[in-house]
Amino acid sequence: NAVYNGIPAISDRLDRLQQLVVTALDDGLETPGEDHLDVDAAFKSLRRLTGVVSEGADRTARIVRDMKTFSHPGTEATEPTDVAAVLELCAGLVENQFRERAKIHCELDENCWCLAPAGHLNQVFINLLTNAVQAMPHGGRIVAAARREESVVRVSIRDTGTGIPADVLPRIFDPFFTTKPVGQGTGLGLSVSYGIVTRLEGTIECFSEEGVGTEFVVRLPAIAGKDSAVKAEDANGLIDRPSSTRPLAASLR
Repeated sequence: NAVYNGIPAISDRLDRLQQLVVTALDDGLETPGEDHLDVDAAFKSLRRLTGVVSEGADRTARIVRDMKTFSHPGTEATEPTDVAAVLELCAGLVENQFRERAKIHCELDENCWCLAPAGHLNQVFINLLTNAVQAMPHGGRIVAAARREESVVRVSIRDTGTGIPADVLPRIFDPFFTTKPVGQGTGLGLSVSYGIVTRLEGTIECFSEEGVGTEFVVRLPAIAGKDSAVKAEDANGLIDRPSSTRPLAASLR
């Protein structure tokens, strides 16, 4: 839209600029000062328009790049993954999709590494962020945070939406359970996310209050950094995970 809407306006300004320059050249040194002001104004208009086009093109390039990363995450093998980078990518994708409806603010720490397939974390965070947007039918704010807390990476996705009723909370991770109208939800998003997190020996919790908002908290076993993945010396050659608590069911406030 920025390119298609910007180019015709630039063409119009160029036509006007051409007329002003021709007039100035015809008048020679006796060109009135107002013409010079008009030329300056035309140039300023062009700069503003090219700035809009440039910004739109940059944003489009970022969206395409992020979509390629999300759609082709590469190997599904468990590997050192920067959780903060994955969360930031997913937040960018969701915000661009729902730009008029939600603002997403990221609070990201460094050294938020864990052993996980990046594509699986993409799926979890996209599900949680999309649910947060859908919980704010009149718009609102989402805070997506990644923190390193001793031996775990803590990811929090908090919204200012309608909240979840207390009688519904115990069922949100059940397969096929959904509060959305027929045809608008499969009831698998949170169930799949729960399965992915627990397979990674992590935990996922939900805290919600009607009329205030909802927060999902994901905790994953942390590693020291990208180069700290150590192969176990057993016969299977599996990756040796850091010690962690076993998966827990949703803890409700």
